[in-house]
Amino acid sequence: MFNILLVEQPQLQRSNIHSCLIKAGNSVVLADGPEKVDIALSHRQYQLVIFDISCGGLKLLKTVIAGKLQAKLLLVSTRERFAECLQGLNLGADDYIDKPVNPDSLMVQVKDLCLRPESNVPGIIQLGDLQLNTSSKQVRLGSKQVKLTPSEYRILELLLKNQSEVLSHQRINVLARGKDSNAPKNSTEAHICSLRRKLFRLGLTDLIRTHRGFGYIIEPQSVANSAH
Repeated sequence: MFNILLVEQPQLQRSNIHSCLIKAGNSVVLADGPEKVDIALSHRQYQLVIFDISCGGLKLLKTVIAGKLQAKLLLVSTRERFAECLQGLNLGADDYIDKPVNPDSLMVQVKDLCLRPESNVPGIIQLGDLQLNTSSKQVRLGSKQVKLTPSEYRILELLLKNQSEVLSHQRINVLARGKDSNAPKNSTEAHICSLRRKLFRLGLTDLIRTHRGFGYIIEPQSVANSAH
């Protein structure tokens, strides 16, 4: 299925991640230290790097980020090291998963990250007439610019990157708000409500949908439906 680099602890401390990936038919290269990571990154290209924060911490993570090229990056973290996980997300990781790792959840995230489409234009996420520029942090709908706060922008970017996937309040807090991830649940709801109002004024009436008890989702057909 996918070419994956797995960076985690030596054999005795190793999790069940490796066996899950192999059983699903993936090609997996294991690395458990700086030298092995350097060798693995220099000899092969990967679609995904799975990095256990407990293996080398942020110093080794920065090495991985510098050498991973176009590969997506999934962090694995315990609650005790969650502060480092947040820093890793701010450094450029794409997503995270908690320990102990649930095999089904792991494979869903692996498939989502590996199959996530890249824009034809670097730094541009396009959905219908809605365009988000990750470099300039600007959002446009056709010829109109959508003025968003930093929190609204990050939430919209996250939902657009994860189209057709329901994101929980917790994942939105962690992935979109970083250091503010301990903010109350109703704070995230307030930002999404404000974001919806701004998009509604420009004609996108049903872009962000609520799945009660689960979270929020943007579906590709939402833009087409809003245009009619």
